[in-house]
Amino acid sequence: MRFRLVHSAGREYGRSMKAIPLAPVACILVLLGLAAHLSLRAEDEKEPEPRKAPARQKWEHLALPRDASKPLSDPEFAKQINGFGTEGWELVTVLNFAKDGTTTKTVYYFKRPLD
Repeated sequence: MRFRLVHSAGREYGRSMKAIPLAPVACILVLLGLAAHLSLRAEDEKEPEPRKAPARQKWEHLALPRDASKPLSDPEFAKQINGFGTEGWELVTVLNFAKDGTTTKTVYYFKRPLD
């Protein structure tokens, strides 16, 4: 097979190409593809390393009982609750306790991380 190379000045260069047999090239490409596939598959089948459990946060807890007959707008109560927040306490939940259908006591539960 011959092809023509033409220089920008118009001169022609000629080279002959040797034919390369396709069967060995195709076999090599198939073998390379198979090797790549098998190596990727082997990596997928490796047993994953066990995950380490993260360190658990430890908490300190506080329960603040309060007579339900006292109003929530009590300035002393607001000052006490805000003081807990300043000290790092976080309000988690509030439970009301009732007797004969009337709330008699409210308990405020707080938590904060232990150092």
